[in-house]
Amino acid sequence: MKKQHVRGLILGSLVLAGEAVSGPRVSVEEAVRTALSSVEAKPVEERVTSVEFPPQPARQVRLVILNTHGGAVCLDELEVFGPAGKENLALASRGAVAQASSVIKGFAVHAVAHLNDGKTGNDHSWIPATSGEEWAEIQFPEPAQVARIAFSRDRTGKFTDRQVRGAEVRVSLDGSMWTTVAKVSASARALPNLTLPASALREPTWRGIVEYAFLCERDTWRRMDAKDGLSPLVNDRPATPGGEPYWAGLARLPAERPSGDSGRRAVLGRAGAPAGGRTGAEAV
Repeated sequence: MKKQHVRGLILGSLVLAGEAVSGPRVSVEEAVRTALSSVEAKPVEERVTSVEFPPQPARQVRLVILNTHGGAVCLDELEVFGPAGKENLALASRGAVAQASSVIKGFAVHAVAHLNDGKTGNDHSWIPATSGEEWAEIQFPEPAQVARIAFSRDRTGKFTDRQVRGAEVRVSLDGSMWTTVAKVSASARALPNLTLPASALREPTWRGIVEYAFLCERDTWRRMDAKDGLSPLVNDRPATPGGEPYWAGLARLPAERPSGDSGRRAVLGRAGAPAGGRTGAEAV
């Protein structure tokens, strides 16, 4: 492969700058650090989605998630306000109870109770069991006038995946009859644009980006404590819903990279192909 000079190559939300060269790769860890160094934290108010609607009585307020971006949605807080808009009526400390359609299993940090505990951040959040239609709900001790809700994925700004793209706000006085009072249609504006050095890629193409992402994920899991419950070496998981266990095979791949396309295909192939016949690189 000849040396290719590129001043700037824009591919979707990724911007590659510098030059792509053949030969030894840069350290995956260093490449990730370089990419993340360009991401600026957004003000807290920009990380919160606020939805207003005409004031009305309700004992239960439900956020029905219809579409997501970046996997099953994650909410670190669901707030409800009255017409005055000053006090969060959803707080557990006020007697409100959080409920949800489901919750992901095996992760104590993603519990239903975290929806209204007054704490924010990924470690105090809720994630449902699927990326399909799900809902999160707040039930008050007594009916109250409501006029606005607010929710966020991670107000600390550390995580920007698992976001709501489409949702409806519904209210009820008895839990049986529900009224839709507002609809939410959000863009992916909160997602950061990462600037990657082209020298981190074997080639400045989508193929090179996918391979780079594959190697970053493998490197991350190889560095995890072997006893960490999130490690695939402890709890293996499929690459696609309902598929065969996959990620442990990826984490066990050798750190060195064979040269040439045939060597690369051999390494990716040893991780196994997830459902649908895709290679490990294509599944990332």
